[in-house]
Amino acid sequence: MRVQENANIVITAAARTPITPQNGEFKNLECYELGSVVLKELCKRSGLEVDEVSSVIMGNVLTAG
Repeated sequence: MRVQENANIVITAAARTPITPQNGEFKNLECYELGSVVLKELCKRSGLEVDEVSSVIMGNVLTAG
């Protein structure tokens, strides 16, 4: 992602999915489906419309054990 020199970068909200065991409640969801739920909730929390968001940074952690 290339950021313009005068770009307005704003963090409006943060959220995460619940922690579940591997092959738990979300085992039948694709990662993009789960991410979509989180992104919609973030828009709701921040009062933004989906088309007002131009970029999103997401992360993923897979814990072993």
